[in-house]
Amino acid sequence: MGTIRVFVQQLPFSNELRQGYRAFVKRGALRAYVFYRFLATFRLRRRQTPLDRPVTTTQYSMHLLCSHHDVNLLIWALASWYSATSQAPQVYVHEDGTFTTRDRQLLRTLFPLAQVIDWHWATKQAIQTWLVDFPQLLHYRHRLGQHFAVKFLDPYFIAPSERVLVVDTDVLWFREPDELFNAISTDKSPVFWQEKRFQHFTFSTGEPFPKELGYLNSGLVLYHKRDFDVQKAEQFARKIVLPDHLFVDQPAYAYALGHERQVIALPTETYRIKGRINSSTVAKHYTSPRREQFWFEGVKYIATQQTLWQEKSFQKSM
Repeated sequence: MGTIRVFVQQLPFSNELRQGYRAFVKRGALRAYVFYRFLATFRLRRRQTPLDRPVTTTQYSMHLLCSHHDVNLLIWALASWYSATSQAPQVYVHEDGTFTTRDRQLLRTLFPLAQVIDWHWATKQAIQTWLVDFPQLLHYRHRLGQHFAVKFLDPYFIAPSERVLVVDTDVLWFREPDELFNAISTDKSPVFWQEKRFQHFTFSTGEPFPKELGYLNSGLVLYHKRDFDVQKAEQFARKIVLPDHLFVDQPAYAYALGHERQVIALPTETYRIKGRINSSTVAKHYTSPRREQFWFEGVKYIATQQTLWQEKSFQKSM
């Protein structure tokens, strides 16, 4: 019975029901959730003109890991970036092997300049070239279901630029990220999103995770390739053993980039995880416990406040 419950909880409709329930019971925003999750997203998907812009900077590239089930998050995340910010880096979408032909066509229509990195092609590169000297990383990268290892490793090998910006698909942008752009222009690295609450993680060996790294969140990670220590990443992978741990990118990034190195943490007042967006909010990471807010708060703000739409207006009163 427990196995069946876990299986049902992993189904897409289960997530939809859970988010709708939380929007109604905890937030009192079911109507807005339904409108922006389904109707506004349907309109965005029907758009026939691109939302991206020609590349304006080669100082860094942007990388997002995405599954078929998160494509709607992805298109809103990228739309918000192009609407709120002045810079247009080369965008790479690392699909996790579940993309459909329709997903690829949608991205070609809305973001024709973005490059989709095919999971099968990348896996072949990891086996034959990238991770030949790093067997434990290859084990996690190649293991079925270890998609966070793709987010952690692939951007480093794919990026043509020396600086790599990795962003989750559940991050929405509302204003120019001055702190982030300043770090890029002044060559500061690494930069992380920041948690207010310490995230506990213990290696399977029993060794505690460095406390100073427990407040870092990998919803956004900016690093220079010289700071990404693949050997240190292999060391991290050797300290976690299945089934004790799945490969989680957050402590992996913190360990590989922040261990024995000063880290820049973005201010929680403007780069939020919790709390409502306001006039000073630059971006918000809508993590799983509050994913419904992505729709009835974040997408609603973008659709009604920003001049993104040329074909159809989203100026709807809720």
